[in-house]
Amino acid sequence: MAAFSSPAFMSPVSAARGMLSLEEEEAEEEALERTLALTAQQQVADGAIAAETVALQVSGNHEAAAAAHDVSLSAALAQLEQEPSDEKACMAKFGLYEGFAKMTEDARTATLELWAQSEGEFVLAPAAKAAIAQEIKRVDRAENLGIIDDPRRWFVHGMCKAASRNQKVLDGILNSITTKLELLSSQTECPICFEEFGPERLATTLGCAHQTCKECWSHWSAMCGDRHAVCPLCRRADFVNRVLASSEASAT
Repeated sequence: MAAFSSPAFMSPVSAARGMLSLEEEEAEEEALERTLALTAQQQVADGAIAAETVALQVSGNHEAAAAAHDVSLSAALAQLEQEPSDEKACMAKFGLYEGFAKMTEDARTATLELWAQSEGEFVLAPAAKAAIAQEIKRVDRAENLGIIDDPRRWFVHGMCKAASRNQKVLDGILNSITTKLELLSSQTECPICFEEFGPERLATTLGCAHQTCKECWSHWSAMCGDRHAVCPLCRRADFVNRVLASSEASAT
């Protein structure tokens, strides 16, 4: 985003500007607007606007990545509120949407490719596999592809916002797949009884990809009612509170 903080955009209005005629001021404003739009378009095309977001995603800081993405989106949407009267500026600003649309398409491709490559890893985790498959199925739903027509704004504003929203959904699915893959390969013991998994203590994998031993999960499910049993790791507080409440009830 360095170009947006350059003197051309951040410096105060020149004192000499007050000596310009109204027509000259309007021409200068139009020139500055075109320059800003072209700069934004080029930065999107070069990946500079998304560079911080990508770096944070790679580092695993997904909350910061989402915040950086929102900042980039706000900067782009601010340029797309109204349709420019100048054809060149219009084309330049349309490039902002094309940049976000390209990033969304890349995210979709990366997500589907990762799932195609890793789906076999979930053979022994049917619940986790089904959860991801359901997320994948929702990617191309009509409501994700639709655009809300807001008469107060240029239609490209809605297109850019929809593309960015879909990109965030895809990034979430991509993160979900990688997180579940990591969980499947890293768990060695049951989080309920703390015994190691093995031939005598088989694991069962939940939809979130966390694992417990089958014996503990059977007891826990029976105590909660099968449909109300929560993951002891994802919802640790609920799990502990229910166990304590059950223990106190049985003691009285």
